[in-house]
Amino acid sequence: MKRTRLPAAAAACVAVLLAFTFARAADVLDQVPSDALVVLKVNHLKATSDKVAKLANDLGIAQMAPPMADPLGFVQQQIKMTNGVNTAGDLAFAYLNAEQFGGDWEKAIVILIPVTDYNAFIGNWPDAQTEGGVSQVKMGNHEEPGFVSNWGSYAALSPKREVVANKPAKAGIKFPAVTAKELSGKDAILVANFKTLGPMLQPKLRENREKWLAEMEHGMAGDPQSAKFAPVAKAVVNQVLNVADGFLGSADAALYGVSLTNDGILTSMVAEFKPDTYASNLISQAKNSADLKLQGLPAGKYLFFGGSVSDPECTNRVLDDLAQPILREILAMGPEWKAAQDYYDGLKMYVGASTGSSVGLMAPTGALGAESLIQGVNIQRGNGKQMLEGYKKMMESQQSLMTALGVPAQQMKMSYTAGAKTVGGVSFDAMKSEFNFDPNDPSSGQAQQFMNMLYGPNGATVMLGLLDDKTLVQAIGLKDETLNNVVTSAKGNQTPLADLPAVRTVAGNLPKNNAAIFFMPVDEIVNTGLNYAKQFGVPVQIQLPPDLPPIGFAAASEGTAVRFDAFIPSQLVQSLVAAGMQAAMQMQGGGGGGGGGGL
Repeated sequence: MKRTRLPAAAAACVAVLLAFTFARAADVLDQVPSDALVVLKVNHLKATSDKVAKLANDLGIAQMAPPMADPLGFVQQQIKMTNGVNTAGDLAFAYLNAEQFGGDWEKAIVILIPVTDYNAFIGNWPDAQTEGGVSQVKMGNHEEPGFVSNWGSYAALSPKREVVANKPAKAGIKFPAVTAKELSGKDAILVANFKTLGPMLQPKLRENREKWLAEMEHGMAGDPQSAKFAPVAKAVVNQVLNVADGFLGSADAALYGVSLTNDGILTSMVAEFKPDTYASNLISQAKNSADLKLQGLPAGKYLFFGGSVSDPECTNRVLDDLAQPILREILAMGPEWKAAQDYYDGLKMYVGASTGSSVGLMAPTGALGAESLIQGVNIQRGNGKQMLEGYKKMMESQQSLMTALGVPAQQMKMSYTAGAKTVGGVSFDAMKSEFNFDPNDPSSGQAQQFMNMLYGPNGATVMLGLLDDKTLVQAIGLKDETLNNVVTSAKGNQTPLADLPAVRTVAGNLPKNNAAIFFMPVDEIVNTGLNYAKQFGVPVQIQLPPDLPPIGFAAASEGTAVRFDAFIPSQLVQSLVAAGMQAAMQMQGGGGGGGGGGL
């Protein structure tokens, strides 16, 4: 067989390709001690720095803070670290267990800096003193020295010699699947290693639990009224500690990550749990869906809107696990607290019948006191009749709960009117809360005025209507015209908000499959606030561009992990920064549309 000789140029290309492949395979986490407590990883140093610089330039920050035009270059100059650094590589900062290094928690850190040439890197400090493979260097203007040694393709730097003197025998920290994906996909990630942190912190929590509870009881014992509620308070704190204990015992990792894109800023919080634990089993039962969950919400201006899906069985299980120990202590205080059981039974009926909802908080436009500032709608899906009965039971028990808490009946009165009105062919019940403040109290007038502004002339009234057997519409503060729009949209299962291009763009930057997704139109919040500021006589001249994209939030389960993501559009940030500058100029009496006396 005739052999084909590889041309020299092709051989060189192959060599470069192989070198690149091996360089990429040598991940910085392979050098991090496996028992590190917390790790900060920055991927692709130069690329991430360029993203930060672009954002700073787009927002006008770089003009005010020139170092932001080249963050990486500025840092390198400040600490005199310009030679031998592999700016295409990844950097890691690891916080270690100080008990392994003399107990000095302030110095139990190691920074792993990617290098192209370690000797050139050490050459950044001509006065470096090297002994036993460890070089002592002076970092910038810091008085205390730093210590550097060579760990593979990285320079290991620490304020403590012992940390870098010997590369750990167990190098290479490992994380579960979802966490590992985030570590490679985000620009910067801060991750807590609970494989190490859990066994360290859980015994301390258990050792101090009884002391904390005893201190709380002792603090409440001096006041007879507080002492009465001490068992309930103890049960609440005990449950909080149980949750913390369970988290420490079952968590594998928890992280916060940030990515900068052309469209905006994506942040993620992820907690990943060990298989076959309470948390992981609960997460595996959670439901996700790919739709935007905005069915039934009519077109209009909103301060907040979104939707969710839920598993009634899972929800009730968590509710019982958390609330039952507290409820037992409440009921033990006396027969007058039976209302707490009634309320809880109603809540169980309500959440036990719900499989999802679409919610919206609409932007008010009327004069203060002429309409409710709180104008919200909740389109709840599942077993409509059971949800309605559960909600009634909760509301009807509130009056007795207020009495048990010592609130005079005449100060807060609740009433329920079946079939209060019909809108869009749907019969709505009304649950009204009336607040009557003590006329002898000098502050009662202000309190009453505040409640009137908050809820409008009709007071705090929740409207409840069964659209069909599977849909319950709840509304507060809505005019009949708006409520009619809700009924029409819900009957037709319409999704006008989901069809908005800005909403689609923001949703496209969040996990497609999620259990809940919400949107916050910050421009509408600002414009609403400015509108009411004018009604208070504050001259406002700031304007935001119309139809800015909202901030998006999503909650989802993924494997044995639960995640919360948020996306902030660049266009929104730029507009808010410009508006802030405009406001500052007006406050200083210059520019921005007339100056003098503006916001």
